[in-house]
Amino acid sequence: QLGVSSETLARHGAVSESCAIEMCRGVRERLKSDIGVSITGVAGPDGGTAEKPVGTVWLGLSTPERELAVPWSLPWERTRIQRYAAQLALDIVRRDLLGYPLHWERK
Repeated sequence: QLGVSSETLARHGAVSESCAIEMCRGVRERLKSDIGVSITGVAGPDGGTAEKPVGTVWLGLSTPERELAVPWSLPWERTRIQRYAAQLALDIVRRDLLGYPLHWERK
Protein backbone atom coordinates (compact mmCIF):
# COMPACT_ATOMS: atom_id res chain seq x y z
CA GLN A 1 0.00 0.00 0.00
CA LEU A 2 2.81 2.45 0.80
CA GLY A 3 5.20 1.47 -1.97
CA VAL A 4 7.96 -0.13 0.08
CA SER A 5 10.03 -2.17 -2.33
CA SER A 6 10.45 -5.89 -1.87
CA GLU A 7 14.20 -5.31 -2.24
CA THR A 8 14.19 -2.96 0.76
CA LEU A 9 12.24 -5.47 2.83
CA ALA A 10 14.55 -8.32 1.83
CA ARG A 11 17.75 -6.35 2.38
CA HIS A 12 16.91 -4.23 5.45
CA GLY A 13 13.65 -5.61 6.86
CA ALA A 14 10.42 -3.85 7.77
CA VAL A 15 12.00 -2.26 10.85
CA SER A 16 14.70 -0.14 9.23
CA GLU A 17 15.67 3.36 8.20
CA SER A 18 15.13 2.51 4.52
CA CYS A 19 11.66 1.12 5.13
CA ALA A 20 10.61 4.11 7.26
CA ILE A 21 11.71 6.52 4.51
CA GLU A 22 9.95 4.57 1.76
CA MET A 23 6.80 4.40 3.91
CA CYS A 24 6.58 8.15 4.57
CA ARG A 25 7.43 8.93 0.94
CA GLY A 26 4.63 6.59 -0.10
CA VAL A 27 2.19 8.32 2.26
CA ARG A 28 3.09 11.74 0.87
CA GLU A 29 2.90 10.66 -2.77
CA ARG A 30 -0.31 8.63 -2.50
CA LEU A 31 -2.17 11.24 -0.47
CA LYS A 32 -0.68 14.11 -2.50
CA SER A 33 0.24 15.83 0.75
CA ASP A 34 3.10 18.12 1.71
CA ILE A 35 4.20 15.90 4.60
CA GLY A 36 4.34 12.16 5.05
CA VAL A 37 5.15 10.51 8.35
CA SER A 38 5.74 6.86 9.20
CA ILE A 39 6.43 4.59 12.13
CA THR A 40 7.90 1.13 11.92
CA GLY A 41 9.11 -0.89 14.85
CA VAL A 42 8.96 -3.87 17.15
CA ALA A 43 6.45 -3.15 19.90
CA GLY A 44 6.48 -6.67 21.33
CA PRO A 45 5.92 -8.56 23.38
CA ASP A 46 7.43 -10.93 20.79
CA GLY A 47 9.26 -10.41 17.53
CA GLY A 48 12.46 -8.85 18.74
CA THR A 49 15.91 -10.03 17.68
CA ALA A 50 19.45 -9.27 18.85
CA GLU A 51 19.79 -6.60 16.13
CA LYS A 52 16.23 -5.27 16.51
CA PRO A 53 15.03 -5.87 20.06
CA VAL A 54 11.52 -5.11 21.27
CA GLY A 55 11.30 -1.32 21.54
CA THR A 56 13.23 -0.59 18.32
CA VAL A 57 11.37 2.13 16.42
CA TRP A 58 12.08 4.19 13.28
CA LEU A 59 10.17 7.43 12.64
CA GLY A 60 10.14 8.65 9.05
CA LEU A 61 9.47 12.12 7.66
CA SER A 62 9.09 13.06 4.00
CA THR A 63 8.62 16.61 2.69
CA PRO A 64 9.52 18.20 -0.64
CA GLU A 65 12.69 19.50 1.07
CA ARG A 66 13.87 16.45 3.03
CA GLU A 67 13.48 12.79 3.82
CA LEU A 68 14.85 11.24 6.95
CA ALA A 69 14.30 8.55 9.51
CA VAL A 70 15.13 8.80 13.20
CA PRO A 71 15.81 5.70 15.34
CA TRP A 72 14.50 5.23 18.85
CA SER A 73 14.83 2.55 21.48
CA LEU A 74 11.78 2.57 23.73
CA PRO A 75 12.17 0.31 26.79
CA TRP A 76 8.53 -0.23 27.71
CA GLU A 77 5.61 -2.55 27.16
CA ARG A 78 3.69 -2.72 23.87
CA THR A 79 0.94 -0.15 24.47
CA ARG A 80 3.32 2.44 25.88
CA ILE A 81 5.75 1.94 22.97
CA GLN A 82 2.91 2.43 20.47
CA ARG A 83 1.58 5.55 22.19
CA TYR A 84 4.98 7.14 22.66
CA ALA A 85 5.99 6.42 19.06
CA ALA A 86 2.78 8.09 17.84
CA GLN A 87 3.57 11.15 19.97
CA LEU A 88 7.13 11.25 18.63
CA ALA A 89 5.82 11.08 15.06
CA LEU A 90 3.53 14.05 15.67
CA ASP A 91 6.42 15.89 17.32
CA ILE A 92 8.71 15.38 14.33
CA VAL A 93 6.01 16.93 12.11
CA ARG A 94 5.64 19.84 14.57
CA ARG A 95 9.39 20.38 14.66
CA ASP A 96 9.61 20.37 10.88
CA LEU A 97 6.78 22.89 10.52
CA LEU A 98 8.34 25.22 13.10
CA GLY A 99 11.87 24.86 11.73
CA TYR A 100 13.20 23.22 14.89
CA PRO A 101 15.96 20.58 14.89
CA LEU A 102 14.53 17.21 13.93
CA HIS A 103 16.81 15.19 16.20
CA TRP A 104 16.08 15.19 19.91
CA GLU A 105 18.66 15.29 22.65
CA ARG A 106 18.38 12.02 24.52
CA LYS A 107 19.18 11.74 28.19
